[in-house]
Amino acid sequence: MDISGGGLRFVANYAYEKDSTILCKYNLWIAGEGKEFRLLGRVLSVKQLENRPGIYEHRVQYIHMDDDNREDIIKYIFDEERKTIQKQRNMED
Repeated sequence: MDISGGGLRFVANYAYEKDSTILCKYNLWIAGEGKEFRLLGRVLSVKQLENRPGIYEHRVQYIHMDDDNREDIIKYIFDEERKTIQKQRNMED
């Protein structure tokens, strides 16, 4: 799954209908605390994965999202990127 401040991408064994509205529910670890997100999203695209029959990739854009949730998600993304950079530096040493 990929996540951003504007939406997400995920795979499932069910193909949601394009332009449908779905509830996106997930948990992220932010600043040492778990936080549950329950956000509405509009399905932008659905495609079956070539190498995995019956598995579908979905791209979803959040709708009616408040600024606090968006900021928390962006903070999570930056924290994860920072961790990845630190791991890469440690491997180079």
